Amino acid sequence: MVAPEQHKNGRAHAVPLNELAMEVLARRQGDQLTHVIRYEGNPIAQVNTKAWRDALKRAGIEDFRWHDLRHTFATWRMRLTMPALR
Repeated sequence: MVAPEQHKNGRAHAVPLNELAMEVLARRQGDQLTHVIRYEGNPIAQVNTKAWRDALKRAGIEDFRWHDLRHTFATWRMRLTMPALR
């Protein structure tokens, strides 16, 4: 759960996580980290980097933003959890 004071609209926000994500969080519990997802021990604070843009280019993907992944996830989740949307 994202606390109200940490969410842009000021309301608590549930974040559904699959079993693998829960396992990662369980392993990191007690580490006192500000960021769970890390690379070479450092928190990933910025995702729209040159590396991200280069990866999109190598994959031949155009007109795509990091935030689009959120929309894709939300759409897929709704389709899986709401049979009427399948």
